[in-house]
Amino acid sequence: WEHLLRRIDCPYLALSATLGKPEKMQNWLTKARMLVLKQQGKEQTPDVRFIYHNQRYSDLRKFVYMPSTGQDSPFVQLHPFALLTVNQLIARNGFPQDLSLEPADLYQCFKAMKAVSPTDVQQLAPKRFFTEDVISKHDIYQYEVAIKKKLVQWLAEAPSHVEQVLVSLGGQIRQLEALPKMDLLNEICDVVSEMSRQHCFPALCFNLTRSVCEKLAQTVLNHLLDKERLASSNGDKKRTQHGQRSARKMEDIRQRSAECDEEISNPYRPIDPRFTLISDGDTLTWTKFKRNMLGRVNAPDWMIEALRRGIGVHHSALSPKYRRAVEHLFRERYLKIVFATGTLAMGINMPCKTAVFCGNSRFLSPLTYRQMSGRAGRRGFDDFGQVIFMAIPLGKLKLLLNANLPELRTEEPQSCVLALRCMLQYRLVKEKYKNDVILAAQRLFSKPLHNNTEEGHRQAVCYFRFAIEFLHQQQLLSASGDPRVFSGLASHLFWTGPSNFAFCYLLRTGVFHQICQDWDSSHRDNQEIKRQILLVLSYLFVPVYVHHSTVRRHQKGNLIFNSSKVILEDMPAFVYQALQRYNNSSRKVFRQCVIAYANLENVTSQPTLPLSNLGCGAIAAPEASSPQSLLSWLQTCSISYAARHPFIALSGVGDTIKTIDDLVYGLRRDIRLDRQALPMVDVVSTDQSLTASKHSTQKKTLNRYVLDFYGHGQMSALQTDNGLLGSEAHTKINGKDNLAVCYTQHTQHT
Repeated sequence: WEHLLRRIDCPYLALSATLGKPEKMQNWLTKARMLVLKQQGKEQTPDVRFIYHNQRYSDLRKFVYMPSTGQDSPFVQLHPFALLTVNQLIARNGFPQDLSLEPADLYQCFKAMKAVSPTDVQQLAPKRFFTEDVISKHDIYQYEVAIKKKLVQWLAEAPSHVEQVLVSLGGQIRQLEALPKMDLLNEICDVVSEMSRQHCFPALCFNLTRSVCEKLAQTVLNHLLDKERLASSNGDKKRTQHGQRSARKMEDIRQRSAECDEEISNPYRPIDPRFTLISDGDTLTWTKFKRNMLGRVNAPDWMIEALRRGIGVHHSALSPKYRRAVEHLFRERYLKIVFATGTLAMGINMPCKTAVFCGNSRFLSPLTYRQMSGRAGRRGFDDFGQVIFMAIPLGKLKLLLNANLPELRTEEPQSCVLALRCMLQYRLVKEKYKNDVILAAQRLFSKPLHNNTEEGHRQAVCYFRFAIEFLHQQQLLSASGDPRVFSGLASHLFWTGPSNFAFCYLLRTGVFHQICQDWDSSHRDNQEIKRQILLVLSYLFVPVYVHHSTVRRHQKGNLIFNSSKVILEDMPAFVYQALQRYNNSSRKVFRQCVIAYANLENVTSQPTLPLSNLGCGAIAAPEASSPQSLLSWLQTCSISYAARHPFIALSGVGDTIKTIDDLVYGLRRDIRLDRQALPMVDVVSTDQSLTASKHSTQKKTLNRYVLDFYGHGQMSALQTDNGLLGSEAHTKINGKDNLAVCYTQHTQHT
């Protein structure tokens, strides 16, 4: 996205609801736009306007599911101030930037403030503050500003008043820690039933584990089926038949009113309205659903039955046709609840009335929460959106609700692959378009977002210069910049970088020829040679580390499939040695890069200590009258350095760089070189004599799932023996971008 924003020539609109410190983004966009105007020969100032709007059209009302409170509803309303503390407000000098209150929250806060100090909040009484008979959205916002201003004033003058207000607003929410741990599968049916009773549909239920999403949907479906079976077996057949007749009549009316050119027979019997989440007023009939969706959806039978009863599932491991069917049916208001992972957090038009956060996850961050909760509250349909928290600890709730908006972060935009693609584009386009390619390259290698300074621009230019040197050294570019043999392959595999460069190096140096030297064309199998090729591809393109529990299970021999070996064996020694030569040559190029940048005349560095960030200054030169002083003698025998951090240089290493970590973590503070920008691969081996870092004590073990799947072809074995999640195994094996997996699928059919 950073590259795209640099390349845009026309006016554009950038929108974000979850961006912290947007002024930083505006500053970077201004400088990027300035470069575009300069290239176009225009002297005008960039017109980058920053418009800040901190109000939602539909307010969010938050609830916590607490079934043991003894109230009529298990959904206990959560006030936005309930989880704040005085110390947090003092540290931030006020309230979080995006913390907003709806009218009911404001009135509740006013009553709590009035109970603490009645005379000090007389002007905030609603009858005095609102002078007009009709209260607008803007008036509510002004009242919220006044409430917060008074609380900030109390924070400076009487913090105990603020503490009493926060405790009063906390109510039963602060008892959440004392409640027993909740079982999602046992409680989800009660939650869905209560949501149906309170008219909270349509709803999106978020859980960031794919298997849990499916289990939750199955639990709700089984609950409805059990109720239906129980009703038919308990002498309630007459009511059930009456309900079926009513549903059959409604279906006949819908079929007559629908514009159907041909009759479509419905093999499914009508569902009693008591045992489905779908109401009679839905606009999409089952006949239309069957015609448009069922024939194209590839999903298990229980998922199809769940769709008929208004329940959907949405995550990345499901087939695209099924996901599109769920999205369409939800927008048509046929589905009432969809259990989803982060696939529905952004980028898909699926607004709802209620967003349910079902269970905790380490991937549930404040940014993810804001994106998911932003789905609640449909403009034109709902007066307010609802957010329900279920089985989420109190500490995690405080983090989600009270955290500041995160700043926009970007990955390292410069890379050797980008430099290669720019050079290829320049050589392949027609002469009249070459200048456009040059201008585009200047934009791409200008000031990056993570280092939007003149020093950052100089580093980007210096990096591009040595990236071209690296490509020439790897024989991907000629001395004149023309593409050579493997340049197209390296560019085509751009998403695998830096493994694409190592792969081309192994091809160019004959490593794969050495592996295939015993290939016998008269035999169709050649299994050992294929296995070694797949072994090398697994190391380069699909390195997945084995969990320690899987390693222990493998050591005990608790494997279901005998052909599963779980732990990836070492590559042949000559392959390791070739990869080490590749890493050494790459490291030398970028060592020259950082030293060249450090020796620039206009680059200065203020030495600072690594932990305290205190400047240590420079040592004064000795006086001329004492040339034989100890300080003078030490300076004459000191090891000179340019790129090293001064604190590290004390050990006498100078600018000697032996590992990748030296290039990433051992440089001066003003020299920033990201690991992703270095075209070097990690060489992992159980044999310490072969690894690049002989002094490393970290034991790394790679997963052998690709080779195991090549041997037995069983997806279930990857879950039971290799320790992969079901959705993870499905994604990794069926991913067409995976070179090693593509080779596996090809060799299984030859």
